[in-house]
Amino acid sequence: MSNLNYWQEKTISNSTAIDVLDKQILTANQSIAILQAGLTANDTAISTLQGDVTTLSSAISANTTAISTINTALSDITQQPTAVNHVDNTYTLNIDNKPSFDFSVTSADANAKTIALSNIPAFTQIAIDVICTTTAAFTWPWLAARWSSGAAPTFATGKRYKILAWTEDGGTNWYAANVKSEGWTI
Repeated sequence: MSNLNYWQEKTISNSTAIDVLDKQILTANQSIAILQAGLTANDTAISTLQGDVTTLSSAISANTTAISTINTALSDITQQPTAVNHVDNTYTLNIDNKPSFDFSVTSADANAKTIALSNIPAFTQIAIDVICTTTAAFTWPWLAARWSSGAAPTFATGKRYKILAWTEDGGTNWYAANVKSEGWTI
């Protein structure tokens, strides 16, 4: 065999080997491109997921704040009336700038009693349980109030009364009602 034939055979086989190698490199490059596209898609998905988690986190925080606000409001509604003792026959009811407050006062002697209010917000409604173990006259802070019955209630010994009062202008004008004019027996 001549040298020329030898080199022709080697060249053909090298050329075939190069073609195979080129195809393998091309296939590898395509695989790398597919892998890179997959990684890019994963990065986009992760970024989207992170945005969704941030949005969800914000929503959970807002809901937690709303639940806390509701719980505070519910605790105000469901609390038992705040018992207020008199000083020199005056019961001072601190509304504490809240929109709603319940109080309880007890008349244990015949001395005239005065109800005074403090920290009245623009709008508030209050409920006062008046427990009369002994009948006494009461002077209300809303002398010019519009009572639903037309007049302030008269109390009797051994009765419990529920007085509701509300204002929409910080206490300038009051509206009041005695829930049960004859009271409940205690």
